[in-house]
Formats: sequence, C-alpha cells, structure tokens
Amino acid sequence: MNSYQSGNTIKITATFKDEGGNIFDPAFIPSLKLYSGDYSLIDTFTPVKESEGIYHYFLTLPEDTHPEMYIYEWKTLVDGKPVLKRQQLKVDFV
Repeated sequence: MNSYQSGNTIKITATFKDEGGNIFDPAFIPSLKLYSGDYSLIDTFTPVKESEGIYHYFLTLPEDTHPEMYIYEWKTLVDGKPVLKRQQLKVDFV
C-alpha cells in the first residue's frame, strides 16, 4: 500500500494485458472510481489514454488532516466480462 500526503496530486496508471501478457486496448474506455475506506463511492473519473492499453489519471487527493484510507478501482469490459483492479492508498497530512 502506498502512502501520500493529503491535498497532493498523484498519477494513477493502469496497463491492460491479455492472458498472454500482451498489452491491448479494451473495447470500452476504462473507468476509475475512488472509494472511501468504508467502501462508499466518492467519485468516478474518465482516464486519459497514454498509449495502447495504458491509461492514467491525475488525482488530487482530499485535503483531510487525519489519516484516511482510500481505494481506487479501474474497471472495463473484455469480451463482455468485467475486468477490474483495486488498490488501497493511505492519505495522511504528513
């Protein structure tokens, strides 16, 4: 789990690979969602395509002054089936 300072802007990147490990573009632009530590949805974002199969988003973290856990989720469809990746990030004042 990565730790970041509150109010900072971070770059979140996702690379989509097939079962053979080859980078590919999903048929649908992936979504990026941010959840609070209690799994409540905070917001949904539209990422930017960097290159084939690689997407990113510059996320400005909430300016809370107490430690907080967040979860971000990348999601798209591949062959009509959901593909997702979730990761936790810790946000603290210091």
